[in-house]
Amino acid sequence: MPSLSPFALAVAALALCITLPVPGAAEVQVYDKKTNVARVLEYKLGPEQKRAWRDFSRSCCYFGAYAINTERDLGFFVQGFNSRKMAISAAETGYAEFSRSEGANPKACRLYAFTVPTEVDVKDAAAAGLGVPAREGFIKLF
Repeated sequence: MPSLSPFALAVAALALCITLPVPGAAEVQVYDKKTNVARVLEYKLGPEQKRAWRDFSRSCCYFGAYAINTERDLGFFVQGFNSRKMAISAAETGYAEFSRSEGANPKACRLYAFTVPTEVDVKDAAAAGLGVPAREGFIKLF
């Protein structure tokens, strides 16, 4: 029986790896650039919170989230994450740190709103895909 060279074995192994499905692998989810803003808290915003809200809602960059302080006129938002869950977590964590630096109570932090692509149901807590900045890069490359 003929033996294969190390190079031939490597090529055969590579060919096998390329043709076999990878468990748990998923296609990259790329959405349209349009964004839905979902407000989840009824609260009268203070002047600083309104300014941040305008910036957040106008930029419409999913996946994002806006957290506010219900005791003081403070807010914090993030955008461009790869999932709704990560964006909300980042806004809440970032706000907690920001509030400490401002001498505010981090326990007064409440999620005010979040953004998702228009193709995603705002009730889908597991929504994920490329955020807008990553989407732009992905489209340019592919």
